[in-house]
Amino acid sequence: MSLNPEQLHSGQCPRFALWQLGFRPFFLLAGLSAVILMAFWLLIYFQYIPAPYFANPAFWHSHELLFGYATAVIAGFLLTAVRNWTGRQTLTGVPLMWLALLWLAGRLAIASAAWLPAMLVLIVDVAFLPVLALAIAVPLWRARQMPNLLIFISLLGLMMVANLLTHLEHTFIGPLAGSGIQMMVFLIMILIAVMAGRVVPFFIERGIGGIKLKQNPWLERLGVLSLIAYALVSFWQPQSPVGIWLAALAFVLNALRWWSWHHPALWRIPMLWVLHLAYLWLVLSLLFAVLAGLGWIPAIVEVHAFTLGTLGLITLGMMARVSQGHSGRTIGASRVTTIAFICLLLAAIIRVVGGILGGSGYSDSIVTSAAFWLVAFGLFVIEYIPILIKPRVDGQPG
Repeated sequence: MSLNPEQLHSGQCPRFALWQLGFRPFFLLAGLSAVILMAFWLLIYFQYIPAPYFANPAFWHSHELLFGYATAVIAGFLLTAVRNWTGRQTLTGVPLMWLALLWLAGRLAIASAAWLPAMLVLIVDVAFLPVLALAIAVPLWRARQMPNLLIFISLLGLMMVANLLTHLEHTFIGPLAGSGIQMMVFLIMILIAVMAGRVVPFFIERGIGGIKLKQNPWLERLGVLSLIAYALVSFWQPQSPVGIWLAALAFVLNALRWWSWHHPALWRIPMLWVLHLAYLWLVLSLLFAVLAGLGWIPAIVEVHAFTLGTLGLITLGMMARVSQGHSGRTIGASRVTTIAFICLLLAAIIRVVGGILGGSGYSDSIVTSAAFWLVAFGLFVIEYIPILIKPRVDGQPG
């Protein structure tokens, strides 16, 4: 079924288009939250202000990165992609605005938790992911896209469970925040592995032109399955010998997968190398998991290799690409966008190297990495606000 622009419930305005498609408000919220949350984390780290809600300040930092920033990017991407996959309209106009406000309410509830009942904070923050799942389930069901329905509704449902775990220690059960955060990291890792296999080779072929990458369907499946196996074992039995072996297997399979997407020409195109490097960081995070399991490096190195390297780069790259493509612009990285990519890459390198070396420079690596993160997302916000709030340049809806 094709879209009928006359049926779009988007409250179209000639100058303001923020509510016309999901990527617009959620990428804007993601960019702003990336800056605000990191700035607050520096204040918390240096003990200028206390961490909201969580007894462990690092848990607040992790929770808001994963269930705040990352879920905003996921929402923007899925609401936009599902419309393309199904040919059916996803949320626009007032319903989209309410969904964005629900996400924002979760952030405000966490920040104001000292003055609110713990159960209210839980309900407000946990509600976003199931509502998002319902919003994409309806068009997927009507289009009879059962594989996508099963994959993405299952992942969003499990992410909701992970978020619930982070809240339970404030209500009925003992300390489970760390388990919820670890579960969310693994779920996002799996989601990225699934989506990267769909879009990264496709973007590389289109971006370079005239090439056809040789992909092995079995390698694609085994790469994702090995990640799932590693995540399941490591969640239930952290640092177990089986988990270390599965991390090694996932490292090899996903390294081969990453290499199968490689073409020398992609390094000339920032919109391509940012995604390619993002997946390389996922591969490296698996290698660091093996080394951490053997006791050779701190376990936190694996976490930051994934969160800054993979999650940071792939979300920044995809937000830039989707924002350009779905606003009718020619896809390409401006100088500002390229600098943002480089700054975020440096943030990941500095944070990981600082974690490996430790010592007196560890604190400096945290501050320097955070500074590069702030510059990267600050540049994104400055450059992409006009793109996200203005109508498409080609006059089409969306």
